[in-house]
Amino acid sequence: MKYAHYLLTEAIGKVLSETIEVNNRRFLKGKNLTIDDVDFLKSKGLRTIFAAEAADDDVDAPTVLGMIAARLCGKNTAYTIGDSGLCKIISTTNGVLQREDERVAKFNHKHKHFILNTVPAWKQVKSGEVIAELELTAPAISQEDVDDMLLYLSGNTALISVNDSYPRKTAFVYVGLSDSPEENAHFTAQVAELIKNFSALELKFEGEYRARYDIESVADEIQSAEKAGYELIFIISPCRSVSEDDVIPSGMKRYVEELVCASVPAIGASDMYIGTKRKARIIALPYDYAEHDSLLHYQEISKAIVLEKLTQLDFKTTINAPLKEGGKLTREEKARLIEIQEGKDKENKANIGIVILAAGRSSRTKTNKLLAERDGEPLFMNAVHAALRSKGKPIFVITGHQHEEIEDYLKDEDINVVYNSDYISGVRTSIRLGLRLMPASCDGAILLPADMPNITEKQLDKMIDTFEKGKEKQVIMMSYRGAKKNPILWSKELYPVADLVPEGSELRTVFAEHEDYTKLIKIAKESTLLDVTYPSDIEQLQK
Repeated sequence: MKYAHYLLTEAIGKVLSETIEVNNRRFLKGKNLTIDDVDFLKSKGLRTIFAAEAADDDVDAPTVLGMIAARLCGKNTAYTIGDSGLCKIISTTNGVLQREDERVAKFNHKHKHFILNTVPAWKQVKSGEVIAELELTAPAISQEDVDDMLLYLSGNTALISVNDSYPRKTAFVYVGLSDSPEENAHFTAQVAELIKNFSALELKFEGEYRARYDIESVADEIQSAEKAGYELIFIISPCRSVSEDDVIPSGMKRYVEELVCASVPAIGASDMYIGTKRKARIIALPYDYAEHDSLLHYQEISKAIVLEKLTQLDFKTTINAPLKEGGKLTREEKARLIEIQEGKDKENKANIGIVILAAGRSSRTKTNKLLAERDGEPLFMNAVHAALRSKGKPIFVITGHQHEEIEDYLKDEDINVVYNSDYISGVRTSIRLGLRLMPASCDGAILLPADMPNITEKQLDKMIDTFEKGKEKQVIMMSYRGAKKNPILWSKELYPVADLVPEGSELRTVFAEHEDYTKLIKIAKESTLLDVTYPSDIEQLQK
């Protein structure tokens, strides 16, 4: 759209850039001014107006908002679109808002005309409550900009969703140091604050265990609570822990499978630790939890309670300015409500994630082949673009060698970028890391080397469409004239043995143990599955 100040005599057919009201008559943003509109405005003393001239490919605000909101919204949400370029998103259940501050911030910086505000992440919300608002500040934007935003939102899980609350068996482990009245009063205050903050999530506070202030006793009581079937185990500390080697975190590490949160950046109350053991979540409250009204503590504990699967990445977030809480829809807005429907069609389709492997040292090419320029951008971005355009999501890019340079190209993409600190040990460490982070809702994952400059979404979608939802043990591979090639799709049952076809191994048999459940997708052109291995490959691509 082209904006300008127009004389009213020249404004017929132009588009209002903002809603205006003149003598109790409203002219909505996006309205095409008619002769009658212009005559009325002139009769009220106006001589000029700020408006826009629409281009042939412009898409109006309500249409754009509908398309973007459908991509933003996930489980237990619905949206309604007003006449003035504002979309309101509500929760359709009582639960906890799930969204990542970093992704919201990236969305708000992606396009100057889109603004997304939400209530605080991991906040308990009620059915019908407004949890987010999406504004398109322009009356219309170009189809090219719409397509760009839709592509941007295609590589990850829904940005906004609401997790259901349900009863969870909960226990406390009191770690005693002095058994004094003051210590018992401290324990009581901690528990009271916790119950006040989280009782709405239907936690069933039932069990109590007491441990001595030593590592073995803490580990033993955590084990006793977990063996008794408690899903949430809160540890109440008698003093502040100063490091992961202190009594409470050390006792946790003796028993938990993984310590996913090792402190939070809160002055005076950083000593919060969260671990997992099978289905149980073990949460060590900071010593001064009851004295700190911390949004960060609230968010991290909420994540530990409601997320289906926990990883260390879930506890590395920033905090955005929140939307005012408790908003409600008007009657008119409720009439326009559009609820997200998963649908039977989606139920029958497999959810497939993609792991892009971009951590290698490129030892054979001597320089980092992934950063070799092709068509004005680094070679590895072809794999990223192909993944974004495909049906696969979420997308994880695993980096290692020269990770800062690679990650700089990905900073504006709504995908998950993860650094593999052990990349020097080989590609299998990147494969294991990527698959470990894949959500439990995914039926399988594609392992896609980042050095495939000719792969497209067409091949990736063919693999996804070939996958049979509900069938265990599946391997789907590309092949050219009988030779097995990357990328490879593995069903989640096979994650522990997932691997790639090694470079240069197409002339020998690989993965023979998986042949009974392997499907091959034949490719007509060998160049489609080219993986850059030698300096001559780079030179050929750059010609």
